[in-house]
Amino acid sequence: SAAPQPLLPVQLITAALLFAGGRAALYPSLKWSGRGTVFCAGLLAYSLGRFVIEFWRYDHRVFFLGFSDGQLFALAAGACAIAALLFMLLAGRRGGTL
Repeated sequence: SAAPQPLLPVQLITAALLFAGGRAALYPSLKWSGRGTVFCAGLLAYSLGRFVIEFWRYDHRVFFLGFSDGQLFALAAGACAIAALLFMLLAGRRGGTL
């Protein structure tokens, strides 16, 4: 029989991060005029948090290149958030709208 593994409450930590992120986004959402900016910043913060949380887990799932599937999804979400933020920044500098 396998020895019991200590478990990390990933859902509880994720919920706490999302709650804190939502609270932190209240003020910028009222001040920033770009549509989607706060969402992309929140997605980037969540993906960074999720990436780190996956290191703390005790189930050593390796999916690809030494990363778990959760870390790969977090990297993909973070890359999409960065791309969208850069697009909004460049569109704003050119005078365009989204």
